[in-house]
Order: sequence, then structure tokens, then C-alpha cells
Amino acid sequence: MSRLLRRQRIQPALPVLPLLAVTTLFLVAAPPAFARTWKSSDGAYSVDAEFVDFKDGTVSLRKADGAVIRVPVSRLSAEDQAYVAEQVAAVDASPLTRQTYSQLARSASSLRTAAEGLRMYKLFLQRENIAEPDRKAAQEQLPVWEERAKKGMVRVGVRWLEPAEANDLKRQARQLNEEAMRLLEVGQDEAAIDKCVKASKLDPDAILADFLLGLGYALVACDAKGANRHFAECIRRDPRHVSALNNLALSEVRLREYTQALAHWQAALEVAPAAPEVIQNLGRVLDLANQRRVPLPTEVQRGFRDLYAATAVSADAREFNSRVGWLYMGYYAPLGEQSVSGKDAKNKLITIGSGTGFVVHPEYVLTNRHVVEDCQGLLVVPSGEENRELPASLVGVADGEDDDLAVIHCKGLAAPPLRFITADLAPRGTEIMVLGFPGMIEGKTPSLKATRGIIAGLPDESYNAYTFDATTNPGSSGGPICDATGNVLGIHRGRVRPDTSQPSMSYGRAVPHCRVLPLVKKLIPSYEQLPPNANKKEWSDVDGMVSPSTVLIWVQSAVSTGGISRKQKTSEREQPFEDRWCMTCYGRGTVKCPVRGCANGTVGDFRLETNTFPNGTRLTRKVPIRVPCSTCRGNGVVPCRDCDHGIDRSVR
Repeated sequence: MSRLLRRQRIQPALPVLPLLAVTTLFLVAAPPAFARTWKSSDGAYSVDAEFVDFKDGTVSLRKADGAVIRVPVSRLSAEDQAYVAEQVAAVDASPLTRQTYSQLARSASSLRTAAEGLRMYKLFLQRENIAEPDRKAAQEQLPVWEERAKKGMVRVGVRWLEPAEANDLKRQARQLNEEAMRLLEVGQDEAAIDKCVKASKLDPDAILADFLLGLGYALVACDAKGANRHFAECIRRDPRHVSALNNLALSEVRLREYTQALAHWQAALEVAPAAPEVIQNLGRVLDLANQRRVPLPTEVQRGFRDLYAATAVSADAREFNSRVGWLYMGYYAPLGEQSVSGKDAKNKLITIGSGTGFVVHPEYVLTNRHVVEDCQGLLVVPSGEENRELPASLVGVADGEDDDLAVIHCKGLAAPPLRFITADLAPRGTEIMVLGFPGMIEGKTPSLKATRGIIAGLPDESYNAYTFDATTNPGSSGGPICDATGNVLGIHRGRVRPDTSQPSMSYGRAVPHCRVLPLVKKLIPSYEQLPPNANKKEWSDVDGMVSPSTVLIWVQSAVSTGGISRKQKTSEREQPFEDRWCMTCYGRGTVKCPVRGCANGTVGDFRLETNTFPNGTRLTRKVPIRVPCSTCRGNGVVPCRDCDHGIDRSVR
């Protein structure tokens, strides 16, 4: 992509209601509570019991012996009525109880598999407090989703395809990308662009084609708008792709969209906190701002300064090199995507993501398959030891699509194994705690977080996973899900991607422990299941029991620098991903003439014009004219003072 892109600028396509005023309330799954003392409104009676649910003005309570009693809410004390109102509000605020059919349809259509969509429809129809039109619309669509799930359909863009057809489309797209890279090597730019555009349309979920186009526009054509368009499409398809985030931010700096660039670099560091390219680019922004070559607003400059300082120190980064230009990152295949073959000029491991795991046997960690599959390197950070990174290796993964499980071995990891519940499944309504390391910048590593919720749905024939309403974020995948005894009942495998207009309309998913144990016993021959913990505990005690055995997993991948390269104008040596084009003129070598009033190489002047009237009177007047500018010699531009032929002097 060289002269053609520069010449043609080709642009391919891309308050809780008062309790007594409520006549009927229904809880889908009331959160269990520990026993408390309930009192009558006159104070004459009291009972120790757990809150079960509230329906039709009656509160159901479960005593210690298991007996359930039902009491009209009006006969309870004011304090107890307020407590019931809090429980009602908590469940009523749950995303699973507020979704309309239109929101359901949007959410289901954005899922990866039809089985997940069917599961969502079934959960929706289990509710009793939905409007009749919404229920009817969902019931009409249910057979469609059942048929899709029966065929094992998956989503490719906006189309639902059977697995064989979807795999064939992806194979064709990969083939087109390979052909494009080969054509680029021999200078067939136009044909390469055409194949990349076709590949992007053929597989609307993959990012390689747009990534290659973005690099071509950025590094060769010096077209920041074109690069921005394609890297933005990469992020739309894969929001946590580190290389695309970094490269998108660079295009935004070129376009002087500094606030957006800061946000995207921060997002990249949340996934890969020690990415040297991002740290170098942040330093370069600040360096050029000091030279007044990048006009950063005061607040934005403070944001860049704070992010650079915190990241450079926490990552123990080497000193910023003012002689190095902007650093674009090479493409890496997202986990689970087949790498494209080709000549790799060099490869290096970078941290491309993180996940969570927990110890199930001495030195063995259970996590999700999607966290570790197809990675080139793994590091384990023990809980509470942020400065310690232990190398780990993949032992094996589960085969079933629903069994998103993997076991890794980490020599030297000293943490006690967690214990599992004995029942096959935990009942719906079980209160849970989820532990994990959501990706964020807090020192050297993300910190362990614990959230609570309830099991909202059980595994069934359409979807072999629990659903729960506890809040989790990317990075928590693979974390343990525990009950109040501190025993593990499942492993967190992520959240259904929410409707973008209704971000709260999502739920978590967990592989039940009954599907975990067979894999653990298969991959760890010496594994012996430990007896479960007894008796319920305070949640703070559960956290204290489980957190030492919950670990952070850094996922590494080799970055390919093949397929796209450029040669500097001043020297013919290759610098594949260092962008040394001048920030002032963006590689043009010239800037607009600084003379005030110069327009297209001409400046205002005047000539004297004398007119003689019949009476002999002479009148001399000035007539405005345009003459060539003496500074730019009529060219309208002057050589850029910050570069030599477009190459920044500071990085030569």
C-alpha cells in the first residue's frame, strides 16, 4: 500500500414504593437472607426466621426447623416492613426482572451461539410480571430459537449459520487475508486492498482485514482518517484488542482528538498494563506537548501525565526514549482465532489479556478455556503477591462447547486447594459470592474483587450453565463462585454481552462444579476430592477462605510484525512499526506559509493608477492586487522546520 493509497485515497466500506400501597408483588427468585428476629406490629410476638418471599401482601418466613410461616405484611413491625421493602426493591432492580421483549430480542441477537439466545428466552418467559404483549412475542419467537439451538447455529455478523457454513466463511476470509499479505509483498496494492475489503465483509466478526488496512493508511499513505476508520472498526468488533486500541489512539493523536486517544490508551493498559509501546507513546505525547508541537488542553495534559507516571512506575518501564517515534503494534490473533501464516520479521511475547483462576490441587489451577486457549505464554500472580509472577503451562482443556474449562500447572504456587459442594447442583435462589480480577490499573496488577448475588437460573437441556445476577467485569472469567459455606459451586465463564442501549440487561454465566470434577480428575491423576466445608459463615469469612487460593492469570501472545512494512525516505532501512513521520507536517515535509495573508502563495499588494479628467484634474488611487509571496515564493507552503523530507528530526 504505497503510491496507490497516497494518490487515490481509497476508502473501502465499514424510591421504593410505600410497602402498604403495593397490592401485588412477585419475586422471581428472592435473595436468601440469614435468620433475623421478626416482630409483630404491637410488639407482643417475635420469631427468628429467614425471609423467603413476598407475594399478594403476605410475607413467607422459614424457621430454623424448615417450617414456613406466612404473615400479612400489615401485622409486622415498621422495621420489618422496611426490611421487606428493601428485599423487594433489590429484586425489582435486577436486570432480569426489568427487561422488555424488544430489549430481549436485541440482546439475544448479539449473542455468539443460538443456545445462549434460547436460554435467554426461557429465562424471560419464566417471569410472571411481564406484559402480555411481550410474553406473546417471546413465545412466538421461541420455536425459532429452539430450531437454531437444535442445529447448533452460531452468529456471523448478523446472520445465523450452521457451524460448518460459519467455519467455511471464516476459512475463506483467512485465505483472502493471506493472499492480500502476499500481494503487498510484491507491490500489488490495489488487489491487496480489494481482498482485504472482501475478507472484512465475508467475516464481519474478524478484525485482521481492517487491521491491515489501518496499518496501510497510517504507515504508508499518511492518511489518519483512513487509519482511524479501520482501527475503529477493529475495536467495534473486538473492544479489548490491545494492538488495535493502541493504533486507534495514534490515529486520534494525528487527528488532534486527544481526549479519545487518552481513553483508548487507558483501555489498552487495562488489558496489558506493561505494554511498552503504549508507555512510549504516552511519553512522546507529553514530550511533544512540552515542545508545543502537540496542543494539549490543560486538563487533557494532566490526564496524560498522570496515566504515564502511574503506568511507567508500576510497570517498571525503561526510560522514555525521545529518539524513538510513534510505535504501532503488530497484529496478534485473538484467542481462539487461527493465526494467518506468513513471514514474520520478528516475534515477541506481549501481555494481551488477563483472567482469573483458582487452585483445585497443589500447583494446579482451574480456569476458563477461552482465557488460555491458543496463547503462547502464561503467568500466574498469587493472591496478595503482586510483584511475583510464576510461569505456568497449559495441561489441557475440556472438549464440550458449554464446558469452558481448562487446567494449568504452575510450579511453585503455594496456595491451598478450594473445596466443592457435594450436591450435583445448587438450588435456584442460592446466595453466592464471585471472586475475580477485573482488568483495571491499580498498581502493578488488577486487584481481587468480590461481588455477591443469587443463582437466577439452573442448567437445562439448552444451556449447561448457571445464570446469576452478581456484577462482574472482563478479567473475572475463571473465578470461583462460592456459597455461604465457602465451597465452590461453579466457575465463572463470563457474561452475556448486553444490549448496548441497555448495558444493565445482562447476566453472568457459570459452569457447574458437577461438570468441572470429571475434567479435573482426568487431567490431574493424583487429584482427590476434599470433604466440603461445614456450616454457613459470614461473607467476610468466606472471602478470607477463598481469596488466598484465587489467582490472577496473565495471558501472553506473540506479536507478528510481518505482512506490512515501509521504508524511510531518507534511508532505505526498514522500520516496520515505528512511525517517524513528522507530527507537524505528517510526512509532507512542508507546512502552510506562515506569512499573514498568504493564500495559495500570493499576498495582498497594490498598484498606483492615475486617471486624468477633461478639466485637466489628475486623480491617483491604489488598486489592490495579488502578488507572489516572497517567503514561500508563490508555493503557499514552506519547508517544515521540524523534519527533513517528512522524517521528524528528533527521532533520526
